[in-house]
Parts: sequence; structure tokens; C-alpha cells
Amino acid sequence: VEDPLQEINLGTKEDPRPTFISTLLEEPLKSELMALLQEFRDCFAWHYHEMPGLDRQLVEHKLPIKDGYLPVKQARRRMSMDTELKVKEEIERLLKAGFIRPAIYADWLANIVPVLKRKTGVVRICVDYRNLNEASPKDEYPMPMADMLIDGAAHNQMLSFMDGNAGYNQIMMAEQDIHKTAFMCPGHIGAFEYPVMPFGLRNAGATYQRAMNSIFHDMIGHSLEVYIDDVVIKSPEEGNHISSLRKAFLRMRQHKLKMNPKKCVFGVQAGNFLGFLVHQRGIEIDKNKAKSIMEALPPRNKKELQSLLGKINFLRRFISNSAGKIQPFSSLLKLKQEQTFKWEEQHQQAFQEIKDYLSNPPVLSPPKRGRPLKLYVSASEVSIGSLLVQDNKEGKEQAVYYLSRTLTEVERRYSAIERLCLALYFTAIKLRHYMLPHTIYIIAKTDLIKYMLTRPMLRGRIGKWTLALTEFTLRYVPQKAVKGQAVADFLANHPGEEIENMDSLDIANANLLTRAH
Repeated sequence: VEDPLQEINLGTKEDPRPTFISTLLEEPLKSELMALLQEFRDCFAWHYHEMPGLDRQLVEHKLPIKDGYLPVKQARRRMSMDTELKVKEEIERLLKAGFIRPAIYADWLANIVPVLKRKTGVVRICVDYRNLNEASPKDEYPMPMADMLIDGAAHNQMLSFMDGNAGYNQIMMAEQDIHKTAFMCPGHIGAFEYPVMPFGLRNAGATYQRAMNSIFHDMIGHSLEVYIDDVVIKSPEEGNHISSLRKAFLRMRQHKLKMNPKKCVFGVQAGNFLGFLVHQRGIEIDKNKAKSIMEALPPRNKKELQSLLGKINFLRRFISNSAGKIQPFSSLLKLKQEQTFKWEEQHQQAFQEIKDYLSNPPVLSPPKRGRPLKLYVSASEVSIGSLLVQDNKEGKEQAVYYLSRTLTEVERRYSAIERLCLALYFTAIKLRHYMLPHTIYIIAKTDLIKYMLTRPMLRGRIGKWTLALTEFTLRYVPQKAVKGQAVADFLANHPGEEIENMDSLDIANANLLTRAH
């Protein structure tokens, strides 16, 4: 459960500057934290004019154009008078903030897409940069893996969450590329361009991540995790939290990076990071995301079903045999436009099973180094799945990651043992970053390690899979030798096939796949 929050004022009664801290904080830590936030209140921006932007020497966004592409001026779109008035209000706000300026002699010109904020009724504008994005080469800057960042934020005593204020708009556009961001408004409002990096541009996320990695390079993975404009300061012990925050604030002040104080929370034991709840015990599903599925009505058409499955897939790391649970919907997803969408009893039953599961989802625990991992693998005629677990100090199994996928038509023709080998290979590829530093005990109905390693010659798909597995330290444990709730739950959710006549598979006595050197 997230901490209850207390609003504090870093300004005056006449000019309030609110942000939030945990109500569970005790003295003297609470007073130290409030004093620190007061000292570094220049690291926040309550108003847009308080954001000077990041230095161009650190970062600026460029818009190179691929060979063969010419500037595009989109056909102008019409809007209602009411929408025009609301768009004009938003344009005036952006002009006053310095985020846009009038455009003259624009060769690239895009339309705007008004977006209504339901809670406030305010209209924000997005720009249709599809033509410009198509003409821009992709920036292949490596983005961090969200799973690893979420894992990094868990198992900490104290956390502080921060959000960049109008994050993208703190980065300047390269002067020579500003004219390419031009957009036109309805009616007599005119055309404008962005001197700052707007939302909707290809590679904007990569540019922002590059800047954040440069600013916090020596803190990332130690006292801080950052994904684009989401920042979490983490402390395994609460006594170190003030010093970690101070270091982050000093870096923000140095580079004039501003945070949105209304979206910041400080000194909490649990909080939401990248859509999941992180705390000292591990990682949980955010209750609002589970609630949106559990309270959902049966979908009435293919589009609503796709939306529902998108929500379920976001949580698939927590769902045992997710692929098997949603498999009954596959026939509905294959419907053509002229075919009738019919929600039947088997679909409702599968939907209810997912709801029941999410009523009591597992708490996941990121793996700790120095301890081996267990990997349960299973395969059925339509799907493969696995569960990665690790024993805690008390010897109790804690789930790390659930993984599954449906089989293709070709894969369904594999033998039962081949499908089980595929499950191991698929898991090793997907969870390589978890598995590589650890010894992995493979728990399955049969000894896959023997089967794959002792072939007379490595060839075909088994050869490909075996070569990919040589970098891991894998050991086999018979499924019958393992007792506990994890294996019971896994078997209940993964009704695998019986594999018979293993003696005929020409298996030798090796039982260890050692790391390749």
C-alpha cells in the first residue's frame, strides 16, 4: 500500500509552493527532509517561466532528414468554433511560456490534434508529425529496460519519486531544425514553431534519456533510477536518504533541470514507479491497473477486446501462464471486419479466471546476487511457460518473473520434449539479464539438459537452442523432487503433457550444462 501523503508548502502564504512528503516520516528525519527541500526549492518549477531549459552543450534535439525526402505541408483541417477558442487559449499559454513562437516561411507544416483533458476540461494540443517522423532516421540510442529499473527500485527502505516538469520542453531544438517543427492552427490563429523539443517527435524519448543519463551517470543503479522523465531516489537504509537526495538536487541545480513538485513525493516506503508499486518486500501490481480489468465489462467488439488484452499484457509478468489464460480469445482476434463478434461462454469463463487471479496477484521479488535461481518450465499443445523463483533467507520461494507465450502452428507440431526445450530456450533469451549471473536449477518433467547436450550432432532447431544455452550455468532437478507452493501453483496453471519413453531418446548421463568460456 502506498504511503499516505502530507502536502507541505515551500513558499509563503501569498505565494504557495506545494509538494508532498510521507505522513509516516518520524523526527528528526522529517525535519531534515523539509529543510533539504526548502534549500533546493530552485530545483522545482511551479510555473513554466521558471524553466530556463537545459544547456545546449549538454543536449539539444536535432532533426536530420533522410535522403530522398522533401518537406511536406499537410492539408489544413477544419474544427468547430468551440474547439478553435480552446486551442487559442492553449496557444496563448504556450507563447507566454516561451515554448512556441510564430513561424514564417515554413516548408514543413503539420496540423494540430486537440486533446481534451477530461478531469479539467482543458484542451492541450498535439502535433501530427507523422510526415516529419517518417523522414527522420531512427536514433538507436539504447533505452533502459523498464523491468530492470523497477527491480532496482524495489527492496529499499526509503524512496522519493520525482517527475520532470514538462520534461521534453526543457530540451532545446537545434537552431537549424526549429523551422521543421512548424504547425498550423484552425481559423485565424496562425502558424507556430517550437524552439524547445515538443512531444510527438521521433527520437524525443532517446534524446531525453541521453540527457538524463549524462546528468546522473554515476548515480544510476546505485542511489537513483531514471526512465526518461521519471526519477526515483532509493536508499536501502533510510539514514542515507537525505545525502542521496542532496547529491541528486546538486546535479539538477548544476544543469538547471526542473522537477514538477505537484507530481513529486518524498520519503515514502512504497510508491508507483513505471506503473507498478515498489517497496521493500518487492513489486506489486498497481491496484488501479488491476481494478480497471476486474471492473471491466465483457468486450462488445474486436477493438474493445484488443484494449482489454493490452491491459492484461501489461501485467503479464505477474500472471502465471498468461498466454494460456488469454488463448480462448484468439479466435475473436482473427475475425475479419465483416464477421460477427460473438462473446460466448468459454470467453466469459476465461475472462472470469483472469479476474479471479488478479483479485490476489503475487508479489514479485527481484533476484539477489549470490543465490541460485530455480526455473520451472512447462509446455502444452498450445502454449509454453516458465516461472523464475529464488529462495529467500528463510528458504521460502519468491516469484521473480512469470513468462509464457502461445505456440505457432509449426511449433504445435513439435514433439512434447521439443516443446519443453523450446520453453527453456525462449525463457533464456527473454530473461537472459536475470539468468546469466546465477546458477539456474531447471525444474521440469524430464531432464532437458541431458536431452539437448548429448545429441550425436548439434543440428536443426535443437542445435540452435543448445548453442544459445551454453553461456548459462544450468542444472536439472526432477519436478517430483521439489515440494512447495510455487511448484503446486505452477503445475495448476500449466497443465503440461506427459513425456513417455524417455529411454528411447538416447540420453546419456550428463546432467550439467556448464558455462562456455
